[in-house]
Amino acid sequence: MRTSFSRYSFLLLLGFVALVLSSCAGLAAADPPQVGTKVTPDTTDPSTLILTLAIDDDENATDGKVGISLKFATNEIKDLNHIEFTKGEEVFCNGVKLTFKDPVYTARVSAENGKFTCDYIRQGQSYSISEPARPLLKPVLAHNTFVLSYTPEYKGLSHCPMRVDTSDANTTNAPDNFTEGPSGSHQVNQGSLSGVGSLILTRTCYHPLTGHATSSDTVDKHAATPFGSVMITYTSKSRLFVTWI
Repeated sequence: MRTSFSRYSFLLLLGFVALVLSSCAGLAAADPPQVGTKVTPDTTDPSTLILTLAIDDDENATDGKVGISLKFATNEIKDLNHIEFTKGEEVFCNGVKLTFKDPVYTARVSAENGKFTCDYIRQGQSYSISEPARPLLKPVLAHNTFVLSYTPEYKGLSHCPMRVDTSDANTTNAPDNFTEGPSGSHQVNQGSLSGVGSLILTRTCYHPLTGHATSSDTVDKHAATPFGSVMITYTSKSRLFVTWI
């Protein structure tokens, strides 16, 4: 009797486990796509596109150009995603065609007329966003006082977050974060650094574009964009080789 009851209990347990596994499989099948999944949206109309533009200006680069990375996503899908265009759409920045390297369109380009302009071409029509070229940092470190001098933003551009990374052959200081100011100077903490090392100055500027450019726009056209939304991140970086005294 005890044996029959045990077998019956065991069979019930197996049935319950099978039911749970079946339910889990159904839930897994209904899960949303993974973050950053490449998708093919029904439409690539500019008003449905979310753009993330990264401008990477490494002042130590020998070609004198900046790296451009442009990621497209659709706002018709709730989950984070990115798009590789398959219906003849093209992307250019300052006349240079960007190549898709999953998950972004990318190229190295030079500034033209003091700015970077990226064009999304769809069905023969061009839609543009533009960002002014930021001034080169051109940092100089005074060895007697360790005051860092750099070229600050100008012509109405907002001041941006800055970061100083310092190191020698054996030690790396904690990053020094501050907001750039109109004076273009910052006191550097040497700490225990000595001998040959380096200093890296980084400026990161964020510029969201909002609003839709239409024929009725009469106010702040520079902030209007034909896209669903645009976030521009402009990073400038310069490295100095330093002898810490």
